[in-house]
Amino acid sequence: MKKCAVIIGVDKTGGLPKLNAAGSGAIDFANWANKQGFEVTLLTDANDRPVSISDIKKAVKGYVESQTYEQLIIYFSGHGILRAPEYELWLLTGSPDDPNEAVNLTSSILLARNARIKHVVFISDACRSRPTTTELSQVTGSTIFPNRSPHVPRPTVDVFYATLPGDPALEVPPDEAVVNYRGIFTECMLKGLNGLVSQVIIEAGQPPQLQQVVPSWQLKNYLESEVPLAASAVHIKLKQEPDIRVESHHPPSFLSLLSTNPQEHTPVLPISPDKEIKLRGAAYGQIIESLQASAFSMSSEQAMPTVEAVLSRPEHSILTKSVNRIVSAEGRPNFETRTGFTVVGAKVKATMAETEVDVFEENGNDHIRVPFNFENGQPNQSILIQFEDKAILLAVLPGFIGTVVLEDKRVVTVNYTPCRSSDKYDEYQEVKGNLDKRRAFVAVAARNGSFRLTDDMTVQGAQYLRSLKSIDPTLGLYAAYAYTQSGLMQEVRSVFEYMVRDKIHVDEYNINIPVLFDVALLAGAFSESTFPPIAPACPMLMQGWAYMDPYKNLLNPAILAASRHLLPGLWTTFSEEGLSILQKAMNTKALI
Repeated sequence: MKKCAVIIGVDKTGGLPKLNAAGSGAIDFANWANKQGFEVTLLTDANDRPVSISDIKKAVKGYVESQTYEQLIIYFSGHGILRAPEYELWLLTGSPDDPNEAVNLTSSILLARNARIKHVVFISDACRSRPTTTELSQVTGSTIFPNRSPHVPRPTVDVFYATLPGDPALEVPPDEAVVNYRGIFTECMLKGLNGLVSQVIIEAGQPPQLQQVVPSWQLKNYLESEVPLAASAVHIKLKQEPDIRVESHHPPSFLSLLSTNPQEHTPVLPISPDKEIKLRGAAYGQIIESLQASAFSMSSEQAMPTVEAVLSRPEHSILTKSVNRIVSAEGRPNFETRTGFTVVGAKVKATMAETEVDVFEENGNDHIRVPFNFENGQPNQSILIQFEDKAILLAVLPGFIGTVVLEDKRVVTVNYTPCRSSDKYDEYQEVKGNLDKRRAFVAVAARNGSFRLTDDMTVQGAQYLRSLKSIDPTLGLYAAYAYTQSGLMQEVRSVFEYMVRDKIHVDEYNINIPVLFDVALLAGAFSESTFPPIAPACPMLMQGWAYMDPYKNLLNPAILAASRHLLPGLWTTFSEEGLSILQKAMNTKALI
């Protein structure tokens, strides 16, 4: 099997504090790769040599275009920032001065699926931190894979993150991230790859040609248990829990070949710290897995008690608060216009839309009554809602009441419920209890960057979401992102095509529901000659911006300019600077 690797280590990035182990970690990983027979491109900033995005693109393109490699590893050690859950950037030497001098990991994973290399592996040993300056928040990065058309069979893609993603409020600032950065993930991974951990080794092949190999799925289990323990051994307050996504579940895919004769190799186990140490990661992973499993379970009676038992633990108080807040946040059941929004947890300072809307307070919440001409069927597709010094741009869906929930001045969820006078309302009432709780679980899991479809959820989850995304289109939104992350592009297309056909019957009118912008984006519909009404005027989830590069010319210039001023979070939220740009455009009728 012909193999190649692009290995990157960047200790110094822009004005950020210098790291101590990124470059050396990359060199250690390159040494392992060379011994394994990989053709290696090593890029580090040793001797003050800058690492540029063009260097990485050139190396990756060369390997892809040769069409002779069956496995490609992309390894990075250095500074990383998390603009939003599932929207990660690797910072290079010229960043943040040049916003393109970073690797857009999200879009790179997507295009890697078209590379015609059977097995692609991303390894991210990055100290993830939230953007704390305007310059960092404006870094957009670049995709390192060439843009190719899909090809069957598509590659399997494994992704190894050194740390869990999370709500940006839980991420640490850059200075603290540097203090905690030790290259522990690379150290533990190399132990496994070098055959020093018996539990990661399996035998592959047939006698007499048996091989001892280390596959991704075995390495995943070891790293998820060992890295947190190794981190706590360095310092009891040092928390590090990996996030690993493996698609190569079966031989012959493997990462490391140890021996062709099992008797030649005698693995040893690493000495682990006290197994009784209580780690946030184990509990955190359990709650998120329980949340998403319950959200996709067709038999909620069995799944719900498990989640509720986990949520009842004191250490999960923050997640419990989030779930309960979302479940209890109910929008107004109807408006005279049959369309509108309820805002929970914040005051609406101002709104802007194509037509004049009515904002009023009722039962402690602000409500927005949005006029809609059902007879002509012309939807008012976007509305800008301002809260103090920030704003969100949302889809106006005719016949639906949107509920916007904020916690600690941040938007944590947006969902839609059919109005009382629609044909979908009775169906909503039948499933209300389970739907409200399940979409709260999905929202919390997505907010914490851990919402994805596992193999056993794929079919069941598709059936569940297909049956309920008509009642709340945001379920289709979440599903489209989860399918994209898993490389299930046919399922993304299925969600899109369903939304294209979906209608709502209100009074005597039968109205097409606009397709959510993100779903059309992920389905690649913007490249088609015709497509249905789409709302709102940009991605609703922050991670959608990671896929926007090929379609930026389709955005309104004001929205494109405002997108350089986005706040960290799950939902697209414009800062005060971005809000000012949007307001000027809307005042001149140049936006909507």
